Amino acid sequence: MVRLSEKLATFLDNPRAWGRASTVGDDLLAHLHLPFGAFASEDRSEIVCLIPEHYGPPADNLRAGQPFAMTWTGERCVTYQYKGRIIEARSRNISEQNYQRDLIRRMMDLGNAPSFDERMKRNIVEAPSWSVRFSVEAVFDQTPGPGAGKRIEL
Repeated sequence: MVRLSEKLATFLDNPRAWGRASTVGDDLLAHLHLPFGAFASEDRSEIVCLIPEHYGPPADNLRAGQPFAMTWTGERCVTYQYKGRIIEARSRNISEQNYQRDLIRRMMDLGNAPSFDERMKRNIVEAPSWSVRFSVEAVFDQTPGPGAGKRIEL
């Protein structure tokens, strides 16, 4: 089992960071998902990625065993790509919904989300979201520059 370093795990829980994720459908085409919130499991061997339903393809593209890649960008364009396989995809639970609500609050506290109005908050927090839990098999540095694409030792 691969475990994320503490640095790579805490990088996800940053109100100044954002991400995108992708899967490959039965049609062998890449499908883009736009997550709102991601965090590592307590033992740092898995990641939970929260995807509002209206930000991605249908759930039939999110199946156990399916390859999953999530790219997360933080401050100064520091970017990591987390690759693995989906363990579980289901509707988000109340704890995960509260995580998204807290993430919006932290973003607003930092002045990082001045355009969030009540409608947008409802669209993210109150609308249905998928919770995609995936194993971490590899992490790559995707920060623009000479190190882009380099696999990171965990």
